[in-house]
Amino acid sequence: MLTEITFGGGLTRFLPVGHRGNLWSREGSPGATLSELLEDIGIGADVPLLIILNGTVVTHENYPTTHLTEGDQLALMPPIQAG
Repeated sequence: MLTEITFGGGLTRFLPVGHRGNLWSREGSPGATLSELLEDIGIGADVPLLIILNGTVVTHENYPTTHLTEGDQLALMPPIQAG
């Protein structure tokens, strides 16, 4: 299963070593959850982030029950803060 992941801001540190740019097409297990994907790429629960899956924001409590499918487009972004 192929998922296209865009990494925003400082989250690019979770890209594979030597990877160029902020877009990564990642091969994963069919039916994997968002929580499993984050764990696989080394993003712990303590890392603040905003996740957008196919144009829809996914809240933290839904990570374990959100299953990824072939061709999903995922954006991992640092949280937005306003002053």
